Amino acid sequence: MLRKVRRFLQVNGNEKLLFLEALLLSFGAFIAIRFLPMRWYAARTIQAVDHEVSPAGASASPLSRRVTLAVRRAGRVAPWRVMCFEKALTAKWMLGRLGCSSTLYLGLAKKGEQLKAHAWLHDGDKVITGGLQAKEFNVLASFR
Repeated sequence: MLRKVRRFLQVNGNEKLLFLEALLLSFGAFIAIRFLPMRWYAARTIQAVDHEVSPAGASASPLSRRVTLAVRRAGRVAPWRVMCFEKALTAKWMLGRLGCSSTLYLGLAKKGEQLKAHAWLHDGDKVITGGLQAKEFNVLASFR
């Protein structure tokens, strides 16, 4: 624990702020997902689009890597469960605040007798969150 605190203190001010923002927004996403109907927070932050929204070769914003790292770090230390949907929603909110567009994907896959769900986020053709597992899922919906 002390090592994590020392490492946090060594990070520059902008990275600390992004981390703290990610931590707070991931808690907001955790609460929203569990206690509010999706139409409530979806109407305020995302809009439905066709599945293929990123033009081929679209490049990600320079901030997307920093947001990715902040969301990943916040997910590791948060005392609440930060799953793929919380991470994608947190990163979407952060990128939106920074003026960057992104696309949130929701997918389903059948694993044996079970249905599995997954959420991931893209900025252009760059994966922001949840991209490693995304290939296993069929896109159910996408939101810009």
